[in-house]
Amino acid sequence: MGAGRLAHCERTAALCRDVAAGQPALGIDPERAALAGLVHDWGRGEGDGPALVAYAERAGIAVSDAARREPLALLHAPVGAHALRARGLGDEDVLRAVAYHTVGRPGMTRLEMLVYTADFCEPGRGHEGAAGVRAALSADLIAAARQATAHTLRHLLERGRAIELGSVETWNDLVMRGAVAG
Repeated sequence: MGAGRLAHCERTAALCRDVAAGQPALGIDPERAALAGLVHDWGRGEGDGPALVAYAERAGIAVSDAARREPLALLHAPVGAHALRARGLGDEDVLRAVAYHTVGRPGMTRLEMLVYTADFCEPGRGHEGAAGVRAALSADLIAAARQATAHTLRHLLERGRAIELGSVETWNDLVMRGAVAG
């Protein structure tokens, strides 16, 4: 893992820890949150796009058409979770947070939602929406996750990129949970 990616993982871990510690009502252990944030991009070290597709196929991980088109973006999460599990690293909650940090899923746990959202808005992220999502994260995890999802979907639509079905399902789930649009 390069220095830039490591720094991103460290910032994600720190944000996860800070949110979990600062919002005890969420019921997320700060150290487990930090661990999930730290290892969330493990799969990026498993190879380039074609290598991730090959890994996923060998491991029995579903590879959608969108993931074949954007393998680095969409497969590093489930491949990373699989690779961590194979090495005996992380409990199932941490591994699910790693597996779903790019696309999300309906019914995300609070830890999964935290890693998903922190990856989008950690302090080193300067893209549109990151600062607003980071501010929302300090008050409402679901609203922040919904904002992150909305920004991601808008970004993909504006660039004519494929959208993983799981991202749409994540959006619909967050809408059904009643988060305020942002």
